[in-house]
Amino acid sequence: MHFDNEKWRKEAETEVWHQPFYEAMCDFYEQVEQLGGCILRGAVQAPVLYKARERVNHNYKINPIKGIPEIADLTRFSPQELDDLEIFLVRENTFGLFHCDGEYNGNGKAVVEITHHREDVERLADYSFKLAKGGSLTLAMPTRKLGAIGELWEKVFEEKAAAHPNINYWRIEPCIEDIAHYVRTRKNFDTASDPYDLPMKQYNVIVGPELFMDYMMDDVAWAIHGEPSIACSGNFSPDGFSSFQTNHGTVTPIADKDIVNPIAMVHAVAMCLEYYYQLPEAAKSLELAVRKTLAAGYRTPDLHRGNTRYQKVGTKAMVEKIIDELKTL
Repeated sequence: MHFDNEKWRKEAETEVWHQPFYEAMCDFYEQVEQLGGCILRGAVQAPVLYKARERVNHNYKINPIKGIPEIADLTRFSPQELDDLEIFLVRENTFGLFHCDGEYNGNGKAVVEITHHREDVERLADYSFKLAKGGSLTLAMPTRKLGAIGELWEKVFEEKAAAHPNINYWRIEPCIEDIAHYVRTRKNFDTASDPYDLPMKQYNVIVGPELFMDYMMDDVAWAIHGEPSIACSGNFSPDGFSSFQTNHGTVTPIADKDIVNPIAMVHAVAMCLEYYYQLPEAAKSLELAVRKTLAAGYRTPDLHRGNTRYQKVGTKAMVEKIIDELKTL
């Protein structure tokens, strides 16, 4: 099935509520769910998407971040630091600030009501600990800023941690203004050009509230990949219905110009293969094909940056190179 992208293109790019677009999007989601399928898509404007997630119970969002040594030159990390890096950023997806009730009276007063129910936090905690398996889980909760909400989350996650003694559990008091302080530290403070190390390698799963993790998903992708056009994410409901997408944001002015980086969408397909179709080896092959293509020196303009060591190619050519590599595996 295909959604009518051209019909709703303007509405998908405009950050205003549009009821007909919302209904069309939800109808499409529900048809796909009834057929036992999943969704593969690009970014969609926020207000409609948030409400659509509520309607189809896409309660959890996972942003897997994997190091790619072949593009280490775009980051402040060495290829060795990026090798074998794999962390999962998890957030709640259907409650919190993005889904709260509120009103603006037009006279300079805005009132917003945010409610976090224990059962919602418990559901997210159960999902996150399951994802962590035998590794580690870190609750990124700015309790000093969120007060009662933070206290609820801490209590729930501490209880769940006690029931999972095989998982290392931590809590950090993060700050949106300084996310990078635990993503990277400089090895040699005397040399500005020295690479950073990656304390984040100690983390396996990092989970937190929607607003903070929304920022973190963007910033960590930038830090690890050097560009946001590499990462993907998945949205999941308790019954298994899911959608997979490129990471946040669209760049409308470069649409249809054959210069967009397709890697994030390729990674979204790989994530779909692994999580929905339970084909982890197929997913790994697709990810390896991407890495081999990058290792061969092919880059779209966002990754090329005028570096003459690499060959600049367009969207279609990059996809063809990835397919060629996939055929050799």
